[in-house]
Amino acid sequence: MKRLLPLLLLSYSPLVGQCLTFEPDTVRLAGVLTVGVFPGRPNYEDTLKGDEPEHPYILSLASKICVSGDSTSDLNREDQSGIQNVQLIFLEALPRDIGSLVGKRVILIGTLTTAISGHHHTPVLLIVSRLRAA
Repeated sequence: MKRLLPLLLLSYSPLVGQCLTFEPDTVRLAGVLTVGVFPGRPNYEDTLKGDEPEHPYILSLASKICVSGDSTSDLNREDQSGIQNVQLIFLEALPRDIGSLVGKRVILIGTLTTAISGHHHTPVLLIVSRLRAA
């Protein structure tokens, strides 16, 4: 058990039944990388009625997660539950190999935040700091 403890502490994953937390805490998520299609400008309602399609990267999780709200945050105050899909936000340039990872299992590390704009298409988003194939 002494050898296993450091590995558990570095995994970033919650124990089964525990909720994740919003930024600034770092989390580790695994799932299948997909590309969504959602209506964008000007009305964010329907691509068939002229709205531009947006194609965000989405992580599809094998099981639903919950995220505990932060009472000290204006943005991430509310608890989120039943989260199956998480939109990915890349603050740096997209990884060169991201296209080859679509449809495959990946592991991501980053921070969670709440959707705040019409460009956010899932209730919870992951600001990605690392991405790799599983």
